[in-house]
Amino acid sequence: MNQHKEQEPKYRYLPIPFELESHVNTYDDDSDDDCQIISERRIDSSSTTSEPENEEEKEEEEDEEARHEPNYLSLPVLLEIENEYIRVPVLDLTEYIETEGTTQSPRKLLGRGGYGAVRLGQVKKQIPTLCRDQSLLRSIDHSPECNIFNRLKGLIALKSIPLPLAETHETAFIYSVPYHPNLLQVHSLSFNQDFTELNIVTEKMSLSLADFIKRKQNSRPRSPLPMKTIKSILLQIASGLAHMNQFGYMHCDLKPGNILLTKTSDYYSLEYIRKHNLLDQEYVVKICDYGQATNIELGKTFGTIGTPSYNAPEITMGHGEYDQFCDIWSLGCIMYTLMSYRELVEPSKGGVKHLQNLVRALGSPFFKAEEEDSQRARKYRRSLYRYPHGTNAEFNEFLKESLPADTLINRRGLNVKAKLGELHIDEYNELCPIADWCLNWDRTKRPSAQMLAVYLLPNLKTR
Repeated sequence: MNQHKEQEPKYRYLPIPFELESHVNTYDDDSDDDCQIISERRIDSSSTTSEPENEEEKEEEEDEEARHEPNYLSLPVLLEIENEYIRVPVLDLTEYIETEGTTQSPRKLLGRGGYGAVRLGQVKKQIPTLCRDQSLLRSIDHSPECNIFNRLKGLIALKSIPLPLAETHETAFIYSVPYHPNLLQVHSLSFNQDFTELNIVTEKMSLSLADFIKRKQNSRPRSPLPMKTIKSILLQIASGLAHMNQFGYMHCDLKPGNILLTKTSDYYSLEYIRKHNLLDQEYVVKICDYGQATNIELGKTFGTIGTPSYNAPEITMGHGEYDQFCDIWSLGCIMYTLMSYRELVEPSKGGVKHLQNLVRALGSPFFKAEEEDSQRARKYRRSLYRYPHGTNAEFNEFLKESLPADTLINRRGLNVKAKLGELHIDEYNELCPIADWCLNWDRTKRPSAQMLAVYLLPNLKTR
């Protein structure tokens, strides 16, 4: 059996000397990229230039260059993404963004993850943005009808990633995927002047879906979310995923903590809401944190990713292949959490404990023939469970002998309606088949994000 050979990401950083020209391209008002584009050209070391005859001429030339070249931006690196070179600027953001605050009102830490910290910031003056066609990069003043509440206050979110970790998929994703209303908007991407951090400036949203669910859990009396609210949230997440898939990417770490919300009335102007028929949409939903976003073609060769409680079985079981349908499984887990205020699979640190929780929650997996599994998956399953004597137990033997029969709800996935029935929740019978569809052990049986969006859109107005 051939083993999958792990491939390196198709992008890398190259130190290249550049000089800047002060060409500024202004797009039409209807363009999605109405922002400054600063062009560059490679320094030709073979070209000859006449030296100034005296110091006065040299100073005059320097003054002339200073007038025509933007001295706030330099481009010492190129980012190579699938044989295409992208310019990554170096910028001192302290000139443009206040992140420290005052003693009385310090700027808060919005979040911290494995790839860096996110802090609240306030814009002091316009951030120079090196934009690119067909990317998530847009200047802050591009769409005045969007995120109006935070725009008026000049609030943004600043994510700082240490440089050794900056060579991730996030930069490639930002430069490769165009704007979408359900993907967190990026305003600036640059290296700091010491070349130790990658700084990503994004729009500021009100709260994460995880915080939203926690507030609902702690509210008294605790009431279930309206069907219409759940459908709207799911539709917007599915729309964002479908857009990623269209441009060849999957998120790979979809969970409530990576979904952001803002009330529609705080995000859009009233004119925009009326024009786009959003009066019934309570929240604007955005997918964020592209640190593990992966090119779909490379998904077959990468290892374990994501967050255990929301990982698809093919990732947890150590299969060598996964694709965009791992995000659909995660979306099914989010759907269950919205309906029950509980995680479908108990949190764990991964490994054996997580697999035990997964089987108890979902029932027995419907595996393919043994020879079709990866060697790692077979070895993993054989070593999972041991009899008291210490001998290895086959996975299916464990299922038969270690779990009661009534916990094996559905061999091919989860019966969400039965699961919710155990919690005395019966308000979401209409959504249960969709959750069952997403939570299928066989990834080829799960719907695509586009299929989910098409299915949810006409049903959104039914409740």
